[in-house]
Amino acid sequence: MSKTLCDLQIGSTGIIVSITAPLSIKQRFMDMGLVKGTSVTIEKLAPLGNPMQISLKGYSLCVRKEDAKYILIA
Repeated sequence: MSKTLCDLQIGSTGIIVSITAPLSIKQRFMDMGLVKGTSVTIEKLAPLGNPMQISLKGYSLCVRKEDAKYILIA
């Protein structure tokens, strides 16, 4: 089974392997820098676990868990 971004714990880092989202969501991710080979780190989770704050390429980004399940990581 593949691991997704929402499976990582706070402080964990993963490398994006692929994005399985529908084209419109995939394009939005790519525009934000979430592309294959990018290293992402989970910084924080909201009190109820959604959204999650991640850091990549020198900046922070908040992603909903519903969207993070589309991002496969290694």
